[in-house]
Amino acid sequence: MYIISFILILFGLFLIARRLVEATYLFLFLIFRSRTAAMTIITILMFPGTVIHELSHLFTATVLGVHAGRLELAPESIREERVTMGSVSIGHTDPLRRYLIGLAPISTGIIVLSALSTLFWPIVSQYPYDQTAILLIMLLSYLMIVVSVTMFSSPEDVKGLHWFLIAFAIVALTLYILGLRLDISGFQLPDIINNMLKTFTYSVGLVFLADCLLYVLTSLITTFAERMLGVKITKHS
Repeated sequence: MYIISFILILFGLFLIARRLVEATYLFLFLIFRSRTAAMTIITILMFPGTVIHELSHLFTATVLGVHAGRLELAPESIREERVTMGSVSIGHTDPLRRYLIGLAPISTGIIVLSALSTLFWPIVSQYPYDQTAILLIMLLSYLMIVVSVTMFSSPEDVKGLHWFLIAFAIVALTLYILGLRLDISGFQLPDIINNMLKTFTYSVGLVFLADCLLYVLTSLITTFAERMLGVKITKHS
């Protein structure tokens, strides 16, 4: 089963995604010496991922019958210490649907990354590359990185989720102890899930490695530039 590998890689991607955004901000701030300029460029770069993220919330809310209000695809202000790239207002609902809506961008991001990597590998394997192939490789690489750093839910989206998961685990364990079992004999569900996890693991793993490489390169360039210029930039600059 690929479930453990997939969870570990997904968690690693979550950690590196935040660091990559911070490293990119520091690099841009070092170049322009302006927080407004750095945040504006990051907002523009992340826009495709922001669209996918917020539309995931909106679409899931609509499917689940929850009222969705105003959709924002740009931050209200880039001068605040914590900038929200986009938002969509969701009406009051029960905890289950609220968490499904809040976690929707993660599942959508995984699916999009898998689709992009499916397009990416056949092009990469066709070496030598012509100009069109190079442009497609650059475009797909950019989209995969952007989606990977914007796919994770914000703290507001999953507020209180741990208590919900604990309650769900207690109920599931109680039913298991009481002898309730889900009979899936005759179905190929385990094989289907395993194949899906295999695909997702390879796709997310590819992006995780790309994000790690980009983070290291960005950090090294920023550190080198700081030493050359004799300055020190922090994420609170």
